[in-house]
Amino acid sequence: MPVFSLEGQHVVIIGGSSGLGFAVAERAVREGAEVVVGSRAAVRVEDAVKRLGPAASGSAVDVRDEASVAAFFATSGAFAHLVFTAGDWPALRRPTTVAQLYVAAADSHSELASRGATS
Repeated sequence: MPVFSLEGQHVVIIGGSSGLGFAVAERAVREGAEVVVGSRAAVRVEDAVKRLGPAASGSAVDVRDEASVAAFFATSGAFAHLVFTAGDWPALRRPTTVAQLYVAAADSHSELASRGATS
């Protein structure tokens, strides 16, 4: 049975500047892929690209803004794999009950999770 390899593959990771997305980017680079990292904050993208090394590039992208998404993919080039881990998760990382979450934070998360990947 053939072994799957990322060697020479082009992988785009939206939400790749931290957390799970960054871990995916690290693994992809370690397995020989070239990665493009996208995240809302340009400074975090720059930091992630530096930490990932020469096989990485990236730029800021706001997945809630169609023009931003179009511009990001216009410069990302063709890719073999797309990973979407973007999300505003900090409020959901703390132990809490649903009743304690602010409605605005829950709405923002819902919009991003349900609409962000399909915009």
